[in-house]
Amino acid sequence: SVLDKVIENDNNQLDQLMLNALLRSETLTVIKKNFVLAFWKFIVKNIEKLSDNEWDVIYKIIYEGSQNYFIDDVFFVYN
Repeated sequence: SVLDKVIENDNNQLDQLMLNALLRSETLTVIKKNFVLAFWKFIVKNIEKLSDNEWDVIYKIIYEGSQNYFIDDVFFVYN
């Protein structure tokens, strides 16, 4: 996926653009309803860069979404 390629690329500017797009788009609705492993890998990669508003969105995904908490990346973010 495109997100997997962004994860492989070490570009802070691209990471921030992708983070903003993911947390403020129709993609967010898909992520809430389905488990998307690449999304969680991307969040873990950028966890130190998350703003308070972005954390609010992440919390909503975890609590309202249909996520698999046994996957290491989701558990890491949850913790």
